[in-house]
Amino acid sequence: MRLLHLSDFHFKSSEKDVAAQNLLINKLLDSISDDQKIDYFLFTGDLVFSGTNPKDFEYAYDSFLKRIGEKFELPKANVLLCPGNHDVDRATVSQPLKKYIREFRNSDQLTKFVEDAKDDVYGLSLKPTQNWHA
Repeated sequence: MRLLHLSDFHFKSSEKDVAAQNLLINKLLDSISDDQKIDYFLFTGDLVFSGTNPKDFEYAYDSFLKRIGEKFELPKANVLLCPGNHDVDRATVSQPLKKYIREFRNSDQLTKFVEDAKDDVYGLSLKPTQNWHA
């Protein structure tokens, strides 16, 4: 099994950043020969510079993620993404919820919180990654 693992690209959709980012993507894709088989692509954090700008996510998908998938003919199930701290819209973090979660003393409390998945609380905890999921 062959993995391609990358992180920390910090994409920005601003005009001044696009040219440099496209050059980086082109060099990356050119550095991997067409006959090399990649089974899984993992991107583990900080896809974009700021999780507050949905256009940065759109740009990262169109100019990078989509191209990786197409070049290596990867099914979507073989592309694994994990948001990083820059991928979060911190302005939408609920301070009361943050305090509530920080009071957990063991993993069982966190597991119960996720398994209960109450929309009013669990859904609120996911709001800072809403642009990531768009």
